[in-house]
Parts: sequence; structure tokens; C-alpha cells
Amino acid sequence: AEVRICVRDENDNTVVFFQEPIRLSVTGPAELIGPDVISCKGGMTGTYLRTTGEAGKVVLTLRAAQTEDVTIELEVEKGPAGAERV
Repeated sequence: AEVRICVRDENDNTVVFFQEPIRLSVTGPAELIGPDVISCKGGMTGTYLRTTGEAGKVVLTLRAAQTEDVTIELEVEKGPAGAERV
């Protein structure tokens, strides 16, 4: 799954000068593809997740200085012939 991240302020404006590192952590039947600490360019960044072959709830948590933690919940389902999908 592709996860796109956009840092926004209380007025829903993209914070284009946000350059703090963002720490990512995943629980559940998925793992990050790439580093667990990323930075933004123009207030935006992203990451990828891959399933571990099992169904279940995945929680991606984003942590950055001076902000509240953000959690994203995804559900991984078994597709036909054992193929997973998010």
C-alpha cells in the first residue's frame, strides 16, 4: 500500500516549511518498505507498506516533534488463492 503524508495546520493548510523528522511504526500483519524515519519536502512525504501474508488490522503510527501522534488504521484481507489486499 502506498501511504501519502501531508502535514497540515489547524486551518487545514499544508505546512510547506515543516522539516522535522517523522518516525513511523507499524503493528499488525504489515511492515514498512524503507526507513522508519523520514522527512518532508514541501510539507509532504510518503512510505509504502507490504503485508506479511496474514489478514488482520494494521496500525501505522506517525510521530514528530511539536505535533500529536497520528494513527492510520488499515485492514488486510485474504484475497482469492491466498493473495492479500489492503
